[in-house]
Amino acid sequence: MSSTFLRKHKEVLSIILLAIVFFWVYLYLYKNNNNPNLSIYGKQPELLILNQPDEMANFFFIRNFVLNNEFSFLEPLSDKALSQIHPRSMTVVNDKLVPIGFPGIIVVIGIIVKILIKLFGSGLFNFFAISFTPVVAVLTPLIFYSFLRRIFNKQIAWLASILLFALPSWWYYASRPFQHNTFFVFLLICFLYFGALCIEKKHLAIKNILALLSGLSCGLAIYIRPSEAVWLIILTMLIFFWLRSSFFWRQFLSFVLGLLITAILFFATQNIFYGSFLGSGYVRPGVSGEAGSVLSGPQGIPFFMAIFLPFGFHPLVILKNIYGYFVYLFNIWSLAGFLGVVLLWWHFIKQKIPNQKYPLNIRYLILFLLCAVFLMIFYGSWLFYDNLLFKSAIGSSYVRYFLPIYVFTLPFIAWFLIRMWYISKLQKVIAIIFILVLSGSSYWEVFLRLEGLSQIKKTVIQYQEYREKISSLVEDNAIIVTHYGDKYLFPKYRVIMGWEYGEQIKAIENLVPNYPVYVYDLKLNQEQETNLNTKLNLIFLKLGPVIASWDNLEIRKIVPFKS
Repeated sequence: MSSTFLRKHKEVLSIILLAIVFFWVYLYLYKNNNNPNLSIYGKQPELLILNQPDEMANFFFIRNFVLNNEFSFLEPLSDKALSQIHPRSMTVVNDKLVPIGFPGIIVVIGIIVKILIKLFGSGLFNFFAISFTPVVAVLTPLIFYSFLRRIFNKQIAWLASILLFALPSWWYYASRPFQHNTFFVFLLICFLYFGALCIEKKHLAIKNILALLSGLSCGLAIYIRPSEAVWLIILTMLIFFWLRSSFFWRQFLSFVLGLLITAILFFATQNIFYGSFLGSGYVRPGVSGEAGSVLSGPQGIPFFMAIFLPFGFHPLVILKNIYGYFVYLFNIWSLAGFLGVVLLWWHFIKQKIPNQKYPLNIRYLILFLLCAVFLMIFYGSWLFYDNLLFKSAIGSSYVRYFLPIYVFTLPFIAWFLIRMWYISKLQKVIAIIFILVLSGSSYWEVFLRLEGLSQIKKTVIQYQEYREKISSLVEDNAIIVTHYGDKYLFPKYRVIMGWEYGEQIKAIENLVPNYPVYVYDLKLNQEQETNLNTKLNLIFLKLGPVIASWDNLEIRKIVPFKS
């Protein structure tokens, strides 16, 4: 390899080198575990334990599709149990378990892994399934660089792409293998990259192909996360309007064709999983067991609000979430991004020529700000916490929702650091310190703070121990009533998610005569125990004595009560 080649392609080669390194870094949670049940390697696929209900559901259905050629999972007891036997991230449609969340990621990963195990054997199922998201995560900086150098310059594009590997939110969710947000951002960047290439190329046939690829990428992004459709469609319309002189009608039709192909895939997927082209796991199933329709919900909200502001518009809540997920978390990165935005705009105003068209980097900035404001309003008006401490944490759903904002802020961070670098020797030192602080804060946020990867790895190993303890205490056909244990109990055991609702109590009543039913949850205080026993006594059942307890958890059997 000649020195000329190395110099010419040093940016791409350095990104490829980091991609190789970070692929193994992103596998942190599921490599080198001493417990074979948690390993990504092995002769037979094991039931991996995931830390989050959505991840568990995605893994389960991917595994079911790849190994059993089934998209749903038949639950024979659904009718008897009034469709109450299912984990949190699943629902029951026509006596079958299906995912509540968006099933597109299950289909995409499932098809790819299915092909790979045909070639290399089912013993590598876990490795291929777990590796999908890390592979996507390390490919993204390459495409990001190729896109950004057409908007900014090589230096900014290269530095922004290098920073992407260590961006805390990206690093974290690249290591969470069955969350779909990383793949969504990858597709979003592909959509923009192919679009930029389409404008750049002169050959008509190539332009049409690139427009088709851009449409396919945009459509697949919506297929993976339909909830992002509104702002993605608006973004697409703005880009076409702003750059309308760069496109011909054939490119527009090619782009629309890509969208139509993925739209067909979307409706086909909904029909396969939910038995209806407009079926959804998010909408409560009908009385007869059929899937709820997206057209029937959310109830009580005007159509415009349901599309654009499903969680309302709450400025104080928005500000609270901005503080929690941009200041409390990721403060150094947010500061660098803010300074970069201010510097870029100030530079543009200072250099602006009257009647000058906006340069591409300023158009990027404007579109970024519009999308960022929309996402902050759209998701930021919703206030909830994913953890029992009610604190902002890197594992929160908000970090996933705001992931596009974090990623597309990187060119501004790169702009800020590069401008610092060229001012003076002192500024070079400050820029180096800033980069070191950014790197250190990433490690801190990703591994050491609340819900960091180190904590999650310990938790997942602990869950395996919990499942083994429970296996030694209950029968193989036991049904377990729980609020939080479904992540590691299912699918080995059937689960009912709580006892608050009448349907759940009725399901318990129907099941106890023929199946052992247990309550496994946080230790009940006197009030909680009395409340549950009151409900059970009405159907001539009661809580038995504590069978075992550990780490503020306890397991008890539901037994007949004789008045």
